Amino acid sequence: AIAATGIDRAQVAAEFREHAGEEMQHALRAAERISQLGDQPDFDPGSLVARSHTEYVTAEERDLQKMLRENLVAERIVITTYQEIIRWIGDGDPTTRRLMESILEEEEEHADDLNDLLAG
Repeated sequence: AIAATGIDRAQVAAEFREHAGEEMQHALRAAERISQLGDQPDFDPGSLVARSHTEYVTAEERDLQKMLRENLVAERIVITTYQEIIRWIGDGDPTTRRLMESILEEEEEHADDLNDLLAG
């Protein structure tokens, strides 16, 4: 959100801020569920990047279209990951499955938002 520049900066930055807040909530909700299941969530920043399913891309160019495309790619990867998690959970843990489905729904909304911004 901070790196965004250009004529559409305000709209794109607002969307990035909204998505970032929701992503933080996803992490907290998942961590709470891990704790409820008797384990410890791993927030170690040193291994977080290695465990990530998406690549961190810097905004050196500050090109809004490129930033939107990179974010859309990341959202699509995350959507696939949540779909796989939901299939893996199956009927074995309905509470966790519902949590993952809820997060998946928000990730799909993020992808739609980014598509709309790219088309606009």
